[in-house]
Formats: sequence, C-alpha cells, structure tokens
Amino acid sequence: MTRLGINPFGIAINLAIGWFVISFLQAVLRGIGSSSGSSLWTRFLAIALFRNGPAVLINLIAIAVLGGIGTVLWFLAKK
Repeated sequence: MTRLGINPFGIAINLAIGWFVISFLQAVLRGIGSSSGSSLWTRFLAIALFRNGPAVLINLIAIAVLGGIGTVLWFLAKK
C-alpha cells in the first residue's frame, strides 16, 4: 500500500462542509416531521451554530458513523 499523506487543512474543510450539509438535512427532516417549513432557516442556524444541544449531538454521531464507514470502505476499495 502506498504511503498516505494527511492534509489537515483538507480534513478541516471537509468536516466543515459535512457539518453544514448534515445540519441542513437534519433541519429539513425536522421541518417535514413538524409540517412547518417556514422555520427551516432558523432550525438550520440553530443546529449549525451549536445552539441546539441534542441536534448537535446527533450531528456529531452522524459524522463519526459516516466517517468511520466511509474510511473503512475507502481502505477496502484500495486493497
């Protein structure tokens, strides 16, 4: 296997983008569940800017799980 270079700047950018995407998706799903799409932007900002504790915890778990699964799949594909 070739030597892998780790780019901390790239990792930080990807985590930030992933955080906002998952925050938006969670806000959309919560909006669908509550049948009020008018507060989508408010929900999104509350989640993305760490103002909603339980939703932030859900995002952290989702990123950890998806990141773990993605990493395992990446290494299996490289073999």
